[in-house]
Amino acid sequence: MDKKNEKKVMQEGEVISMQEAIKLLGTTRSTFYRWLRGGKIKSMKAGRQWRFYKQDIDRFLRGKDPIVDLPVDIKPFIGELEDKLRKAGGSKYSQGEQEDIPYFVNLLIHLACRMRASDIHVLPIIPEEGKDVAAVIKFRIDGVLHTITSADLRLLAPVVEQWKRMAGCNIHETVKPQDGRILMNVEGKDLDLRNSFLPSLMGESVTARVLSKDVVSTLKSVEKIGYSTSDREKILKSLKAPWGSIIITGPIASGKSTSLYSMLNYVINPGKKVMTVESPVEFMIPGAVQIAEREDAGMKIPVILRSILRQDPDIIMIGELREFATLQLIQQAALTGHLVLFCLHTEDAAGALTRMMKMGGEPFIIAESTRLIIAQRLVRELCSGCSVAEKPDSGELARAEEIMLRNGMKMSDLPHNFRKAVGCDACGGTGYRGRMVIAETLEISPEIAGALEKGASAEQLREVAIRQGMTTIAADGVKKAALGKTTLKEVFRVLALK
Repeated sequence: MDKKNEKKVMQEGEVISMQEAIKLLGTTRSTFYRWLRGGKIKSMKAGRQWRFYKQDIDRFLRGKDPIVDLPVDIKPFIGELEDKLRKAGGSKYSQGEQEDIPYFVNLLIHLACRMRASDIHVLPIIPEEGKDVAAVIKFRIDGVLHTITSADLRLLAPVVEQWKRMAGCNIHETVKPQDGRILMNVEGKDLDLRNSFLPSLMGESVTARVLSKDVVSTLKSVEKIGYSTSDREKILKSLKAPWGSIIITGPIASGKSTSLYSMLNYVINPGKKVMTVESPVEFMIPGAVQIAEREDAGMKIPVILRSILRQDPDIIMIGELREFATLQLIQQAALTGHLVLFCLHTEDAAGALTRMMKMGGEPFIIAESTRLIIAQRLVRELCSGCSVAEKPDSGELARAEEIMLRNGMKMSDLPHNFRKAVGCDACGGTGYRGRMVIAETLEISPEIAGALEKGASAEQLREVAIRQGMTTIAADGVKKAALGKTTLKEVFRVLALK
């Protein structure tokens, strides 16, 4: 029977009660409710009672997803995604016996994987002035959002319902936020999608963070992160120390978690006990005991950290420092023979020191317990297939010269292999492919400790660190642009420099 006729038969089929449906399935009421919330069984409401088509129950018993009645034809949008997948060099993804909506969602995920997207966004918004509200689909690629397509808003509800079904969420809950997870394999890659569903004025907004389990295999060496030689040497030196804290700082999406996991992989060995507390656990790291924060169960970071300290670990990783109680425990651990790695949100390395003071930390304890601070950003790397040599304009060069002078260097000290982004099929027309780190590393020297205890500002601490040889984030970015790895425009954009 074809799909059209099957829908017609089901629409004219026998209607049964919940009790009759449970009896047909031979299950319990609680299990049936779980299937119902997860969207595995199609249902309808008659007053306050649930009703079901017997054919829907039979379809569930045959292992098939419910048929979704669409208010508008989705085929044109499927064709658009298929065309984009072909242009991106993706293998043909066959619809097979899938209904249109499941195929559309799976096709979207396949396209995101092929285009190296880190996030998928489905937004019920007005895409342009003067147009109607639509379900706009965007991918975040190399840190920048790109609009992929704009679908009829009437398709949003069935698409979100299917997405929730795949993520194990309650499809009937549309007024409260939900989170879910999808594990799937796309073109040989094991993907872990972290999904967020948020009700908005015109419908539910969907955001899916695309995590590839293959990433873990690329994090076995700090060298792969892309730090400069001098920064890498400081990091490796600190990682070999038996105690003290190493802080990675920067805004959201600056690669902090990736760097933390890379460093964790570097220090793990059979002779060390490594424990982490994260919110959430993003990747499973072989050799580490990983603990997820669960506020609903009273498992907050300070509570977990106190228990971890009684477990006699050698190395501790904490996803993020958010409050004074955690800072105290970190300092206690760092001063009593543990190596502690953690994240903090500040603009630069010196700012991490003053932030901990504002949280209530004592300058002397901060200086004694902290070993190294790494501040970083991610800039897009030029596509090797299409970038061309170009001299930056005078304004950009003057800005770069000012940055280098502040760091005690001159532009004449650098190579002038500047290049510009062009765009080709390989990079999706952006001129960039992948991202790289620009960073600064601040070691806690006696001079830094002395200035901190005297109440020095972040700017004063930065000046002391520069005199001792620290290359600032901006200077590191200018260096990498001069080497032809990125552009000055990209460095200035990421650092919000004019």
